[in-house]
Amino acid sequence: MNPKHREQTYHLAGIGHWEFELETNVLYWSDEIKKLHDVPLDYQLTVEDAIAFYEKGESRRSVQKAVERAIDNGEGYVIEAKIITSKGNERWVKSIGEPVFENGQCIRLYGSTQDITAHKKREQKIKKQQKKLNLLSRVASETQNMVIITDLHERIEWVNEAFARVTGYTQQDVLGKNPGWLLQGPETDQKTVRRISAKIDAGKPFSEEILNYTKAGNPYWLKMDVTPITDDKGNITQFFSIQEDVSEQKQTEQKLEDSLKEKETLLMEIHHRVKNNLAVISGLLQLQAYKSDDELLRQKLDDSVSRIKTMASIHELLYNSDNFSKLDAVEIIQKLINEILLGFGSKATLNTKFDLQSIELNINQAIPLSLIINEVVTNILKHAFIDVDTGTLAMFISEKNKLVQLRITDNGKGLPEGFPDVVNTNSLGLELIETLSQQLKADYIYETVSGETHFILTFEKTDVKGIGSAL
Repeated sequence: MNPKHREQTYHLAGIGHWEFELETNVLYWSDEIKKLHDVPLDYQLTVEDAIAFYEKGESRRSVQKAVERAIDNGEGYVIEAKIITSKGNERWVKSIGEPVFENGQCIRLYGSTQDITAHKKREQKIKKQQKKLNLLSRVASETQNMVIITDLHERIEWVNEAFARVTGYTQQDVLGKNPGWLLQGPETDQKTVRRISAKIDAGKPFSEEILNYTKAGNPYWLKMDVTPITDDKGNITQFFSIQEDVSEQKQTEQKLEDSLKEKETLLMEIHHRVKNNLAVISGLLQLQAYKSDDELLRQKLDDSVSRIKTMASIHELLYNSDNFSKLDAVEIIQKLINEILLGFGSKATLNTKFDLQSIELNINQAIPLSLIINEVVTNILKHAFIDVDTGTLAMFISEKNKLVQLRITDNGKGLPEGFPDVVNTNSLGLELIETLSQQLKADYIYETVSGETHFILTFEKTDVKGIGSAL
């Protein structure tokens, strides 16, 4: 076959043709090969120039040895090697060479060169993917967690040994089957099933917990982490799921939950009994006051009844609350003021004003605070509005940076001179305010401003441990 005919044949096949005359040291490249090496079509080169295009190292050495064997021994060759074009581009080529001998001597080499860069890239990518899959398979086989790979239709393609150990199903049992249909049972939550299905349709990674069943019908709790696997174009091809048997953890959580419910029930019962016992004590004191002819004694007993009712109100709020250790200051104050006003029966018509910030207080702060409010408001009702037809009682509470401020204001008769003298007074109420303030680690003052009397209490909100009502 003459060179032009051979060139046309290679061109039609998308392959460049080359020939090398040993006697003249002339190398011929077809246009296809020149384009492949990024050289001009009128470019003239030697065989040394051609070999220089091959990447230094193994690629260049393999071409040199192949050419030498062809010339010396008459061996044809097929080589795949990397070249660096004149523009610095990396390409893979497949070069085929055949020697022509006359009188036992090689006079010519000819052959073809083909660009196989795209093929090599695909091949390298496949090798990398295979390497990853082999690593993944090895890790998945050795891990204690279950691993499942499913296709787009949620059919199982592969499971590891841990899956067989936990579920009792072998790989042959499950291949091609839907894991949901296979593993779900009578107590499996269908809302969770629908949620998982929706997340799979969304094609995003997710985590879920679900109750599944082994081949023998035994239930177990499963935590799954599912990740979609995509191709080069971002299309989902499979789903990779790592699954863990969390039955023991679930049992522990259930025991803790049951224990917590028992304790909540017990606390509820305690608050209920405390409230009832305080009501019994209050009733006894009221009966004693009713039977007593001593006006001073009756007054002291009534004051004690008021204090007991205040503590009972706190326990009633706790009994009716979802939280058995904390209360909202708004609930406390409004309930206390309403009960104090209802029970006191003041002759004056009082307007009440509230400006209360919602503040969650620990019970061990809520009880002493409530008793202080009871003492202050009771004192106001006893002394501030004597011989007064109307008046205003205002209550403010706020918190900033965990510092709580309570302010009780009235526009009654005002404070007597020297008030309050806790040390030299015989007032149990003032002594209680002092003692309870110390318990709260609070500062308090009485002051008169523009004809109004203010009681201001300031303390830091904390989770106090111990019994809040201890005096």
